[in-house]
Amino acid sequence: MPSSDHPPSEPRPGDSPPSTAPNARAAPLRAHDPRRIGPYEVLGLLGEGGMGVVYLGRGGDGRLVAIKVVRGEYARNAEFRGRFRREADSALRVPRFCTAEVLDANPDADQPYLVTEFIDGPTLQEVVDAGGPLQRGELEQLGVSMAAALRGIHGTGVIHRDLKPSNVLLSRLGPRVIDFGIASALDAAPGLTATGQAIGTPAFMAPEQLDGRGATQATDVFAWGGVMAYAATGRRPFGGGPSQTMGYRIVHGEPDLSGIDGGLRDVIAATLHKNPAQRPNAGQLLDMLGVPGGDPMAAVQARLADWTRPDPTRPYTQPPPGPPPAPRPYGPATMPAEPGARRPSSGARKGLLWGGIAAGVVAIVAAALLIVVPKLSGGTAEEIEGRWSGQYGNQYLLVDGKTVRMYYPSRNGRVQGTLDGDVIRGWWVEGTGTEAGGRADFRIVHGGAQLKLDGAWSFGAGAPASEWDLTRVDGAIPDSAKAKLADPTNFPSPAAN
Repeated sequence: MPSSDHPPSEPRPGDSPPSTAPNARAAPLRAHDPRRIGPYEVLGLLGEGGMGVVYLGRGGDGRLVAIKVVRGEYARNAEFRGRFRREADSALRVPRFCTAEVLDANPDADQPYLVTEFIDGPTLQEVVDAGGPLQRGELEQLGVSMAAALRGIHGTGVIHRDLKPSNVLLSRLGPRVIDFGIASALDAAPGLTATGQAIGTPAFMAPEQLDGRGATQATDVFAWGGVMAYAATGRRPFGGGPSQTMGYRIVHGEPDLSGIDGGLRDVIAATLHKNPAQRPNAGQLLDMLGVPGGDPMAAVQARLADWTRPDPTRPYTQPPPGPPPAPRPYGPATMPAEPGARRPSSGARKGLLWGGIAAGVVAIVAAALLIVVPKLSGGTAEEIEGRWSGQYGNQYLLVDGKTVRMYYPSRNGRVQGTLDGDVIRGWWVEGTGTEAGGRADFRIVHGGAQLKLDGAWSFGAGAPASEWDLTRVDGAIPDSAKAKLADPTNFPSPAAN
């Protein structure tokens, strides 16, 4: 297990807190904060809670990291250190997909610490509190990502024990689960918690945590359901109020799932079953969400095979929202066909760019498109054809005479349009069918050395109004995309008015 034998250092004479934080998500260091933790330079304060402090740090390779330092009262407990050592060793083996990668740990330092990659993105709680419930497509991304993370965490024998909205970060690459492992060590060490006290956040704890039966992997699945209900409605599934009141409702009451579409509601309800033995495990949960066999690895590999890595030094930004996906089956039930059945998110939230887990992880059925190209400004078919990048990852365009086709694997999306002078009018479809979902507009814009598609989309035959922009990358089209683009039967016909 990689570690460092240097404890967090105390401030040295002459040290003073920086006047500004090195990252927008970090606060400046305080006078009593360490300036180095083992081999890591400490740059700022990311957060502080009952168990410890989280710092923004930098490793010797220049990589930004998050360093969680355990509080001294826990560090003085020998059993805690032993459990922390075992949990940290397991955490280092957790697969990297959908989690913050654990990079280093030192259970023997004066104050034990755990080092993970730094993820520059807001928490799920921040996004929902600021902008309201997530849209259906965002919920699908969230559900699959959290379930895949639990599958990886549970596969190494670790139980998260405190999955909650503030422990889910929304990065450019998708939702990522953080802060697993340390709670397990604390939960197992006697003398660190009051008698009968369980580790976790009351609003998202399972009945067995509250009534003293202890936590299992099924406990994390229960928390998955609570977090999903919160993301879908903006409400805690068992309400608010004092911890004792919420705990009573969790043990004896039923969750409030009103406002959640039928299929997703059924899955969430299954995870919130009072009996842990009746809940699906993480693999079964993935299967219910459309990941064949409940195995996220093949989906991740497919996603990465068709993914252009973003600049890791670029800060997180929230781009305009893309087309909300239409319903897809969840387990035994089906979501309503009308997108209006889902309560829209607040206009305050501009939307999230979440790279999906994989092309084919979530089978989304529809979104809308009409392409407009007012004057190609000298653009030729050779310029238009090839690989573009936008809200849904790589998108491939092919020009066949006056016919333009687009394919974006992340949603199995296809667009077909007809070039009419300066305009290409087209229709799009996503998922397994070919019935068009709607229209959109794209204008080809030359911006210096870059070629862009300035786009808009709509559901049905309505006028395109929602933004969807693309930037051309190069002329490369993989063989799998070529085969899809070459077959006209894969593409939509105009939708009925």
